[in-house]
Amino acid sequence: MNENTVYFIHSDGYLYAVDGHARTWPREHNITPYWRQAWLMGIPGIQAPPPQSGLLWGLKIGSSADSSPVIANNALYTGSDNKLLAIDLRSQKKLWEFKTGGSIRSSPAVVDATIYMGSTDGRLYAVAATTGQKLWDIATGDMITSSPAVADGIIYFGSYDGKVYA
Repeated sequence: MNENTVYFIHSDGYLYAVDGHARTWPREHNITPYWRQAWLMGIPGIQAPPPQSGLLWGLKIGSSADSSPVIANNALYTGSDNKLLAIDLRSQKKLWEFKTGGSIRSSPAVVDATIYMGSTDGRLYAVAATTGQKLWDIATGDMITSSPAVADGIIYFGSYDGKVYA
């Protein structure tokens, strides 16, 4: 992990780390799919295509993901399917996972040693960042897909029940 690394989640459930200073070669995104297909077909003289420019690593974290990652204390926290995951950025291994009763579409907020995130089960969860243990949760009238925001010790988030909670 370094300050030039960019992390993002793809909707197909992959977490990627890329070099933020890397540049692609001309028309790389247009050419690579055809190159890869020709190589997979075993066409003589076609070598394996190189990895995407700047790609440092990728990790399958679930079948789908709508959450943006957040980084704190050398760990990355994100939602995938019905789980909040903690990934060690040095080893690229899962530290823990916390399951909810619905899918996670909101992005987590980290304050000190606590992670806050909403779920489509209609609950906002507070989870210990080091262990993944639930500290508490609060039920709303409908699913939560908004990302919580924390300011001056107050957590703000919206629910599909039409209310903003604080």
